[in-house]
Amino acid sequence: MSATHIPIRSCAGCGARAARPVLVRFVAVEAGLCLDPTGNRPGRGAYLHASDSCCAAFAARKGPLRSLRRSVERTQRAALVEQLQQAVR
Repeated sequence: MSATHIPIRSCAGCGARAARPVLVRFVAVEAGLCLDPTGNRPGRGAYLHASDSCCAAFAARKGPLRSLRRSVERTQRAALVEQLQQAVR
């Protein structure tokens, strides 16, 4: 048995489960959504692959995000995707 435990999280874009270090965390704040690369920001968080396909699926998605326990407007989702793409570049 391994001594190190790697947490598994679900991607908010594609829904696939992956190791937490592979995903980017974001949190819900009053102004919308905010990237949390350190994983230390307080509040409800969710995870997303940095791939174009997952970002597109996340931006186009309808309905509430279960992990954040709230609905998020498409404009806020698109703004988060743009932040993520700029951070990756």
